[in-house]
Amino acid sequence: MLKKLVARLGAYSIGVVVTLLVGLFSVPALIHLVGPQTWAGLAIVQSVAALVAVAVGLGWPATGPSWVASLQPEERPQYFLRSIYARAAVALLAAPIGAGAAVALTDLPPAVAIVGTVAYSASALGGSWYFIGEARPARLLLTETLPRAVGILLGLAGVAITGRLEAFVITLLLCSVAGIAAAYAVILKAHGPMQTKPSWACLFDSIRSQKHGLMTTGTAAVYVNSPMLIAGMILTNGLAEFAIAYRMFGYLVAGFQPFVQFAQGWIPETGPLHTPTRAKTAARFALLASLFVALLTAGLLPLGASILSVSTISLPWAIAIPIGLCTGAVTVSQVVGLACLPPLNGQAFLARSTIVGALVGAVLLAILGWALGAPGLALAMTGSETLVSTLQLTWLRGLLRRRSVSRSTHESESSP
Repeated sequence: MLKKLVARLGAYSIGVVVTLLVGLFSVPALIHLVGPQTWAGLAIVQSVAALVAVAVGLGWPATGPSWVASLQPEERPQYFLRSIYARAAVALLAAPIGAGAAVALTDLPPAVAIVGTVAYSASALGGSWYFIGEARPARLLLTETLPRAVGILLGLAGVAITGRLEAFVITLLLCSVAGIAAAYAVILKAHGPMQTKPSWACLFDSIRSQKHGLMTTGTAAVYVNSPMLIAGMILTNGLAEFAIAYRMFGYLVAGFQPFVQFAQGWIPETGPLHTPTRAKTAARFALLASLFVALLTAGLLPLGASILSVSTISLPWAIAIPIGLCTGAVTVSQVVGLACLPPLNGQAFLARSTIVGALVGAVLLAILGWALGAPGLALAMTGSETLVSTLQLTWLRGLLRRRSVSRSTHESESSP
């Protein structure tokens, strides 16, 4: 059993390692090819695209894995097919809005901003959350991680040859679309006749069923990406420094994703009887890991910034330390919020904590960003993420206590 679990975690880790290695190579390569300021503009496009992706994803990345894991294998393709109709409909509305925002917020050529927004948000139409719920990390690797990595590498080659950033975003888009097509082919090859015909009623029902997941991911995305967007609007100095710190923060959070993805499938897979115990174990692991992650991140960020920027960007400790603490807090909220609460029917708690964190974060970002610049934005991120993880841990503890009391009462009533 242990060997199987380690193998699954290792398979998830392969995808993250590939993503991190490609990212760690692409950042200095792009900075060298197009310059720090143009690269910072592309980072803003990515933040806009992340918001588009959340709207299109409709909360399935947060709640989908647990649902897929709880369904019978023959029921899963139908569930995924219904999600495709809803996500595609939202994409037709969200993509043009996001592309327009990217053009307005950056000095990049409009073609780069528009295609870049679509390319970076295209993964929201894919099947990553489905494969996580299935506990099939190899499929996740082949249909999302590798196509994206290949797109980035080929795009860098295109920029080096042509000298145009358009080559990068177009190549990334084509490879992302290829990965999505492969995911659909794998998932839907044996879905059988549609049990529910596409209709407006079906569309609105799918969206309504995802209200908690959409509230969670939507609010989180607005907050998580708002530091970069606000930095682009208010920072006259320090944009490149904050952008490189924010990018490394993203890589570090991504580096922890194998554990989150593993936990999303592991906690509910043996049924509701064992779910509370597994959720408690996962939360304890997250707390211990967060201390290590925070210290390591704060200590290595300045060196990492120098390496990634080819010694063109120097990152001060005033940014590095808060970002390190923020990364530790996110480690807890990722596991507790995305893996522990949903199987315990805690989606509403997840949504509430995310909304509270976003509201508090927005106020802190505006005040501290205006007053202190880039270090203020980093401090604001730390404060709000710490609040979110604290709320989620408190609510998880309450859910586990109520489950324990309910189980004890049921056992006492059942005994002769």
